[in-house]
Amino acid sequence: MTQLKTGTVDLISGSPNISFSGSPDLSVVSIDDIFIVVGELVPYEILSVNNIAKTGILKANYVGATLTGLSYSITSTKTSPDNIFYPEKTDIETATLVKLAILRVQELLTDNNVGGGTLFDYGLPGCGIISSLTPTVSQPYTPPIVLPPVGVVDGKHIPGVGMFSFTTVETFGTPGAGTYIGEY
Repeated sequence: MTQLKTGTVDLISGSPNISFSGSPDLSVVSIDDIFIVVGELVPYEILSVNNIAKTGILKANYVGATLTGLSYSITSTKTSPDNIFYPEKTDIETATLVKLAILRVQELLTDNNVGGGTLFDYGLPGCGIISSLTPTVSQPYTPPIVLPPVGVVDGKHIPGVGMFSFTTVETFGTPGAGTYIGEY
């Protein structure tokens, strides 16, 4: 499923409850899918849905005004294993989904103590960056280089193609903090 956007919803300000109108098939909705009211640019995560009662509960309270008959979208398309939501060709509210994806990548980088230098790679084409390499007499420092996506098909590495490893000089102030593998 790309997005569910059948019918409309009624929402109450300060409440996590959703009432669906029309005939949406809520059986295709999963916990953590992204709910967006069209035009509001605020994403919410789904906590639960009831396909028979045509109701749902958000993980956070709705912050908009109490309104009925609102257009909405529920997005479930995401990467595995990192759960980064992304828009597809016919999706609406794509700017919000792209922002959410960028924030998720930043969260993953922070959680894995990557970023702030060195190489990072989450299988996304063009997302490898080297900020420093092990120094030698002839190479005291290499400035940041953005690496092109070689050896990547549909966001996944082709085994044995475009892979390398190197040891960092410094990661968050720790000399020789480790070896990272990424694309080139």
